[in-house]
Amino acid sequence: MERTRRAWLETLGAAGAAALAGCSGGVVDGLSDGRTPSGPGPPVSEGELYIGHELDALNENITDGGVPKDGIPAVDEPTFQPAEAASLADDDVVYGVEWDGEAKAYPQYILVHHEIVNDTVRGDPVAVTCCPLTGTAQGFEHGETNFGVSGRLVNSNLTMYDRDTDSWWPQMVATAIRGPGKGETLEEFRVV
Repeated sequence: MERTRRAWLETLGAAGAAALAGCSGGVVDGLSDGRTPSGPGPPVSEGELYIGHELDALNENITDGGVPKDGIPAVDEPTFQPAEAASLADDDVVYGVEWDGEAKAYPQYILVHHEIVNDTVRGDPVAVTCCPLTGTAQGFEHGETNFGVSGRLVNSNLTMYDRDTDSWWPQMVATAIRGPGKGETLEEFRVV
């Protein structure tokens, strides 16, 4: 039997506080225990992520996305409503986050207009991101900072910046290509 989006949201509701917000998300199996405080900026991974390109080459090939910095406004204080109150069609795409009994859902139609939601899951600050050009949705820990939309693209993919250090983080490579965080990789959680 095929499950509808509404049925999936109702399942999330049974798991905890199901809700709807304004960007992309995913399933959190628990946020990383291997966080590395990096001073200002978001938490970074201790391991390196293979990205297949030199950081300088990515930085040199960053392109103007046609909007200024924060021209696509990230959602910094999302509001939520119970799943049964959501005005969604059965075929609307949502991205879900569930961790330690708290569940949230982020409708794709909102995420494509904002690209980043700075939120919390069980009190941990996270960013749920969606790039409408590449169709990718990913989740990152953001610590004491928030992410914004830089207005730049790498291989047509969203490039975020953290508001503390102004380091630039292409979403798919999750590694800073510019700024004080250059070469560091974000702590990520799985998105479905």
